[in-house]
Amino acid sequence: MGFLDDQNKKVAEKARLEVNSFLLDDENLEEIFMNSEDYVAFTNKRMMFIDKSLMSSKKAVHSIPYNKLITVAYLKGGTFSLAKEIEIAISGHTYEIKAYDDKKAMSIYKKLLSKLFTHS
Repeated sequence: MGFLDDQNKKVAEKARLEVNSFLLDDENLEEIFMNSEDYVAFTNKRMMFIDKSLMSSKKAVHSIPYNKLITVAYLKGGTFSLAKEIEIAISGHTYEIKAYDDKKAMSIYKKLLSKLFTHS
């Protein structure tokens, strides 16, 4: 397990550095949730999720200010589905975040709800 732990720490540190490069001067990183190569980051001003393409080197950085959140939904899959999904609705668009760990999915969901209620 030592090798995997080291790899996870390296990926997490790389993600932290990447997120820091997108932060504004008066913005602070609060938390990052890793989901394989993709991740969700929460700051004091917005949420970001980084979606990396498996087939190319492209990545999308989605930035959503908390005051633009309309709804947050937690979706559980059926019997044969391992993924949990969190849907985030903003005006005119819905984003999905997939998580394969129940605790991580619920943590993301609760963090988003907290931000939704404090910034609405």
